Parts: sequence; structure tokens; C-alpha cells
Amino acid sequence: QKIINHFGSQANLRRALNAHFNLNLRTAHIYYWMNTNLPSKRAKQLVTISNLNGLDITLKDLLPDLFE
Repeated sequence: QKIINHFGSQANLRRALNAHFNLNLRTAHIYYWMNTNLPSKRAKQLVTISNLNGLDITLKDLLPDLFE
């Protein structure tokens, strides 16, 4: 949720991911990840794009179960 708040909306986050990684994600993907499990590949991309935009997010923030 912190990342979505930083980007302003799920749609803005989707646009940023699509632009930076040349993807073809839909906003529904973001919604799905929020309500189920975030794929590790996307978590890495989210860390990259959030850090480039001044937000200090780590994989541990996004996938805490992996670090227990």
C-alpha cells in the first residue's frame, strides 16, 4: 500500500512499471497482487522502481514471509 500511495494510484504504479520494464500490465494485476500474493519477480521490480522514485522499500517489506 505504501508504494501505491507514493505513486498516487494503482494505475500510476502500473504505468511506471510498464514504462520502466517495458511490460504490458493492467491495473487489475496490481489489484490482484494486493489481494493475493505478490510474485517475487514483480517484488524485485517494485523495489527497483520505488527506489528510483525516492521511496525506500525492500524485498523484506514486500515479502515478509520469506524472511521469517
